[in-house]
Amino acid sequence: MTLRRMKREEYKLFVDYLSQTARSKPYCPIYEKDIEIDGGSYTLFIQPGAHNTICLLYVLSSSRAGGEGDYHLILNNTVLAGFMETLLYLSRTVLLPEDA
Repeated sequence: MTLRRMKREEYKLFVDYLSQTARSKPYCPIYEKDIEIDGGSYTLFIQPGAHNTICLLYVLSSSRAGGEGDYHLILNNTVLAGFMETLLYLSRTVLLPEDA
């Protein structure tokens, strides 16, 4: 699990991005965001928290080699921090105007 504290405005924009692009079950504070990087499929489990913090709980890596699903749980904090930065980058590219 890795945490990231954000400025209030950034946090609000990021949570809006999650609510528009990620899955969430009713009454569950965790968002599931699917991303693809270099042909790999990953599901990020993100929980917005108090005091403008975002928590990336874990990442599930999946592949369909040979027709069967192969899943790996990623818990390494260094790797999670990289996924967090990637997610923040993706949210900024979607939310910011093109000429900004």
